[in-house]
Parts: sequence; C-alpha cells; structure tokens
Amino acid sequence: AEAEVERQSAFCAEVKAQLQRTLPEYMVPSQYLLLVTLPLTPNGKLDRKALPAVEGNVLQRTYEAPATPLEEQLAAIWQNVLSIERVGRQDNFFELGGNSISAVRLVSSIKAKMDVHVPLRLLFERFTLENLAAHVEGAGLQLTDAGMSDIENLMDELIEGSA
Repeated sequence: AEAEVERQSAFCAEVKAQLQRTLPEYMVPSQYLLLVTLPLTPNGKLDRKALPAVEGNVLQRTYEAPATPLEEQLAAIWQNVLSIERVGRQDNFFELGGNSISAVRLVSSIKAKMDVHVPLRLLFERFTLENLAAHVEGAGLQLTDAGMSDIENLMDELIEGSA
C-alpha cells in the first residue's frame, strides 16, 4: 500500500512538472486526484456531478503572516475579495480560490482602497502576496487613471456597477 502511494505521488509530481513546462503557473492545478475511471453519463459524456470531491486543504503550507504594512493592507483586500479568513505571504491568489473575475475585483479594490493601479497582468505574474507587495513597493505603482487601459477602465466600471 505504501509503495502504491509513493508511485501515485511520483506520477502526480511528474504530471505537475509537465504542466509547469507548458502552462503559466496560475493555470497549474494545486491538487490532484487519481481516478481509475471517469464517471460517465448514459450518453458517454463526463458526469461532473459524480466526480468525487478533492479532499485536503490548499492552505496546507506553513502560514507566514504578512511582514510589512503594505503586505497587511494587500492581505486584507485579498481576504475581502476571496471571502477567506487569512492570507499569508506565500499564499497563491489562484490556489486560494481566485480566478480571472476575482482578479479583476482585486485590482479594482486595490485601486479604490490604496489609490494604487496594479495592471491585471501583474497579478497573473506575481500571484503570491509577497511578490505582489514587493513589486508594488519596488515599482512605486502610485499611478493615476492615465496609466490604465480602456479595457481596465471598463472593467472597473463594471465592478463598481455590480457592487
């Protein structure tokens, strides 16, 4: 049984490594579940409702509290946007449940609460709290609306209109 667990673990690590070579990091799944067969509907399509839930918590890494006032501010915004209780320095926005829609909400919230413009693509490149805070601090992203693209302005308007 232990050898089987090791074999499955090695297989998952191999799959993850392959995905990391071909996909952007934010698209690489954080959890894997091996199934012998996939559940199918009577007409042969994947029965998503019959898939087993993945057990375990994506927050299993050691929690490292935000270390600077900027990280604390950003963590509070992440918590609000993602509706979670805590965010650590090494936490990955997408592993915490973030997606493209919540990424837009996050960028909009950072702009509204901190008067800092963070390009949306930056969140996809700097997806840990520590990396995002370092970039915001290092780049001095205290920008005005003049630096925003038309699409980001439109997204901000949509977010504000739906809130």
